[in-house]
Amino acid sequence: MGSRVRELEQPELELFPRARLPRFDNPQTDNERLLTYQARWLEDGDEGARVSLWELALVVAARCARGEFWKRHVRPRDGETEDCAMEAVLYVMGRYASPVTMVRMKGGKPRRCRDVYGWNYCVMKDYVSVLAHGVRHAMDYRTKADRLVDFIPGEELELITGGQYEDYGMP
Repeated sequence: MGSRVRELEQPELELFPRARLPRFDNPQTDNERLLTYQARWLEDGDEGARVSLWELALVVAARCARGEFWKRHVRPRDGETEDCAMEAVLYVMGRYASPVTMVRMKGGKPRRCRDVYGWNYCVMKDYVSVLAHGVRHAMDYRTKADRLVDFIPGEELELITGGQYEDYGMP
């Protein structure tokens, strides 16, 4: 009896070693601090740097969210800026945990290979722009369930209907 489970393909090794992550001795800007925390976390395994990265990323993402709301001429509801910043940071930090596979061509067919270096995602230049992209993603992205159901607060429903709920013969 043969097994229906196929053998897993072994990941290919990369030919060149990965470049070291940028770090700064005396970081002056938030971007330099974020990149230094990332390097200390990923290369040195410092969990305190991961916590610091998370906290500073929340502050920077909240600033980006306020700027994005301002640019779109939208006044956010209570806590909407913080929620947007939290979703953006969760989106960016979740990319560190997701297994990245690279597609390489072998024999004319694409072949997926895992990263062999232990960490899968990193930012090399501008962490603030990555967070700003995460904020725009959090503001614009809607899941299928979100598109099916829109929740409207009662105050807005009164504004829409003029305070009168009409009954069209519905039970």
